[in-house]
Amino acid sequence: MHNKYNLKTVKALVVVSAKEHGKIYTLENGELKGLSYTEEHAPTYTDNEGFFTRSTGGVQLGSGNVLETNDEHNLQQYIKAISEELSAVVAEHSPEVVFVIEPEHLKGHIKANIVTGTNMAVEEIAYGNYVEKDADVIFDLVRSALTEEKDPSDPASVAGEEDAEEKRRILEIGKQVSG
Repeated sequence: MHNKYNLKTVKALVVVSAKEHGKIYTLENGELKGLSYTEEHAPTYTDNEGFFTRSTGGVQLGSGNVLETNDEHNLQQYIKAISEELSAVVAEHSPEVVFVIEPEHLKGHIKANIVTGTNMAVEEIAYGNYVEKDADVIFDLVRSALTEEKDPSDPASVAGEEDAEEKRRILEIGKQVSG
């Protein structure tokens, strides 16, 4: 599937995403270069019900229920932010493909929200949280995806990754449930 692209000649963008932040790289002439970093805005909370504060002697005290973050809203804000950033970068760089590396539970969010040209492909090449990894690790993931025929939903596809055993178990459970 992915080996139709040549690492040395492909002009691509590589998006590495997590739940709250992501990085965008360019891949051209076999070189990966960092381009931008997108981060979730300050988290919003579901409500203040049952939460109050009071000051005494210059110390702020809180009581009642703890504020809970609105994870779905925050995720949508982040996806919107990185998709807008990515859409602008696509318009500027005109890649032939965008490679996406994202956690399994976010699968498809970026692909569904990016605005691309009509002939540009968006390929999900690996699953996991690699945002904090250095560019060499990202480059190795891209190289691996372009040279090997791998199904990212296959439990064997996580071999060699950080936390591979746990990821393999999760993918196997997913296959059992869906199959």
